[in-house]
Amino acid sequence: MDITKLDINDIAQNIDMGMLCFIHRETLELISYPDPNQFHDDVEEHWGEDMKKVARNEDEYVCIRKMGSSNSFRIMEDYTKTIKNKKLQGKLEQALENRKPFRNWKYIIDDQGEEREEWFKFKQARMETWVRCHLDPQEKYDPETLYELETDEPEPIIFGLRTTIYTVNDLEKAKNWYSAAFNISPYFESEDYLGFNINDFELGLQLSDIKPESKVERAISYWAVDGIERAMEDMNIVGAKVHKPITKVGRGIKRASIIDPWNNIIGLIYNPNF
Repeated sequence: MDITKLDINDIAQNIDMGMLCFIHRETLELISYPDPNQFHDDVEEHWGEDMKKVARNEDEYVCIRKMGSSNSFRIMEDYTKTIKNKKLQGKLEQALENRKPFRNWKYIIDDQGEEREEWFKFKQARMETWVRCHLDPQEKYDPETLYELETDEPEPIIFGLRTTIYTVNDLEKAKNWYSAAFNISPYFESEDYLGFNINDFELGLQLSDIKPESKVERAISYWAVDGIERAMEDMNIVGAKVHKPITKVGRGIKRASIIDPWNNIIGLIYNPNF
């Protein structure tokens, strides 16, 4: 993406105001509208056409959201370190350490003159870097050394899937099938259990006398893949049945599911947002 043709300053200001910015990957068309999660009233009424346009072609746009609170806090920390007035610097550091740091820090800086103006310049520069991180993360602007590409969403109390267990009635055959399907050997074996380490997530095979034909479809675990079309082809090669074909579910996400020889449903998902 040729970011030199984009008004990074304008995009950064829109993001700072709580707008969502969508940039077309080829035409560089910019669409902005208020984040419905922050501005509930009349968003769809006034920006409905733009919202529908993006929704119809989500894969074609890069979405840039407002910074998360941890990144915003870090910007205030970084700016505080640059202040030469030690007395003011101490006040700001204390504000960051106490309750309601955002409100108290901004209350102090808004009462300043030169430092207030310098703060706006500093923040704008960091917001522009934030935008560039989304548009050109592989080159000069590295999110890992600047700011994490996170949004201001609550921290989850559940950290994610750790282990998914499928039941089988023939552990040896299942070992061979899954080793071929996932292209990996088990790291743990016992008389009634096999464990595969899939990028630090565990796929477990549990020996069971439950008959495959008696299994009932319930929750489905989805395994991440880089290319879901290729993954489905590989599953077809080892004899898996298609449970649900590849489906686009929005924001560039594609998912599908297959059935193993023991009637376990295996979900596959491509999600460019993770």
